[in-house]
Order: sequence, then structure tokens, then C-alpha cells
Amino acid sequence: MTESNDAPQGKDGFDYGDAWAARLELVRKKIAEGENKARYLLAALQRQERFFTLWTKPGSGPTWAPRKIEPGSELWPPGNRVWRPTSLRGLFAWVPSYAEFRIDLLLADMAASHGPFDVIAELGCGYGRNLFNLIDVNPDRQVRYVGGEYMASGVELALQIAACHEARERFSFAHFDHTNPDMSLIGPARRALIVTVHSIEQVLRLPTDYFHRLAQAAPEVVGIHIEPFGHQVNPALGPMTREQVKMFASRRWNSNMHNIAHRAEADGAIAIDQVSLDCFLPLDPYNASSLLVWHRK
Repeated sequence: MTESNDAPQGKDGFDYGDAWAARLELVRKKIAEGENKARYLLAALQRQERFFTLWTKPGSGPTWAPRKIEPGSELWPPGNRVWRPTSLRGLFAWVPSYAEFRIDLLLADMAASHGPFDVIAELGCGYGRNLFNLIDVNPDRQVRYVGGEYMASGVELALQIAACHEARERFSFAHFDHTNPDMSLIGPARRALIVTVHSIEQVLRLPTDYFHRLAQAAPEVVGIHIEPFGHQVNPALGPMTREQVKMFASRRWNSNMHNIAHRAEADGAIAIDQVSLDCFLPLDPYNASSLLVWHRK
């Protein structure tokens, strides 16, 4: 999400519906100006979010505010700071601003090693950025891409971009709610890869049958979750992990993902293949990402 720690006061009143609507307005403007290629619409969105923070304040609507640059910061020629704060394995760190974790490459490699799949679905996909990036690096030209998103404006934005994509017939987007996961959005499939990326984090408590229901999406299912759950496993991993525990408690963010995944495994619904804690370089140093991989038993 672009609503980062750079946001001005009022962040607690952040309205995600307004935020997706602001992104939708930007894309509609580009389309009205004659842009009809999905890759360039995505590039315009991503560049906007490199230089601006999207925030909302009750009563004022969404605003694109220039990102803060600390006085004396070393800058790249485009005006971005050379270094950005992050964390790894519970420790604070600085990395180059253009150092980026390629989610699309990880998913493409996972799809190649565990596939082939009929469908790759991202739950809580926003405007579908990960799926649109994935199709360019995934050698499988038969797989369908399905996105589920809670906000109607996010779904509409994804549909607008998909309509401009050369493989538009391979994309579908629909409403999805983590608290009541309706996996019918997958459609008919024998083998499904299900993905979430920092979309579970703001769901206070997932239903206890969450992974059971995801596992029923197809006869064969693999799940990949890039989510900030490491503090649920080891809250003392490092000083940044301890700060993450406090942040999640104050914001009432997810508290049970790790436990219900293990409950699903104990019930025989899934088998957990991998758990790696705080193994990425998050944009928010206080919100480290961990990896969970499982398959249907």
C-alpha cells in the first residue's frame, strides 16, 4: 500500500475506498488521454506511487502528497532518496531505494516448480498489479489469472486495466472478503495456485476454517502467503519485531493467521511446506513480511 509512514496526520482515518477511487481516477485520466496499453497504465500508477504518498483525511477525500525527503538526504538523479529504511530478520536496515523484491519472479518460479496450474488467484489483489506483472514472466500461456478484492473501486480499477491488456480474456476480477472466503470466484479448475500479499494483515481475525475453504477451491491447491505474520511466531525475533507487535495491537490488525494455518494442518486440510520469517525487504520497516507455503492434503 502507498499509505506509508510518510502520510500526514489523519492516517488513522484512512479510507481505502477513497484511495482506490483516486487510483481509478488517475487511470481513467490516462485512458481518456489516449493510453490503451495495460503495461503503460501500470507504469504510470507505479511511478506516481514512487514519488507521491496517497492519503485521506475524513471530510477532505484522497490526496497525492509528495513523499517526504529528509533534509540532507543523498538523492538519485530523478529525486528519489538513494537509501530507504527497511528491516530483515527483526533488525532495522538501510537498502538502496531501487532495491525491490520481485514478487512476480517468486510466483513465476513457484508456478513453474509446483505447476502447471489452471488458475493463479490472488486474494486481496488491489488493482491486480502482481497478476499483471506475473503474466509477463510466467512461461505458462494457458493459465487463467483471477483477482479477488474487497473494495469495489479496486475491482473496477483492475477491470479497467485488464480491458487494455493484450491477454484480457485470461483475467477476471471480483469482490472477495477474507472474513467470508467464497472460493467460487476461482471457477472450474483442477489445479489452483492461491496467493495473498499483505492483504490478510488488516483482517483482525480470520475465520477458523479459512484455510479449509481455500483448500477446497480445486482438487489440487498450493497456497503462497507473503504476509506480516512473523511476529505471531516469534515476537522476540528482533527489536523491529517487537515494534511490529505493538503496531498490530494498536491498529487491531491480524492476530491469528499463523495459528489457524497450523489448526488446518492438524485437521488434515493442508500440509505446511515452508515458513520463513521476516525474509523480505519491506517498504515499511515496521511491517516485515514472512512467507507461508502449503498444499492441500
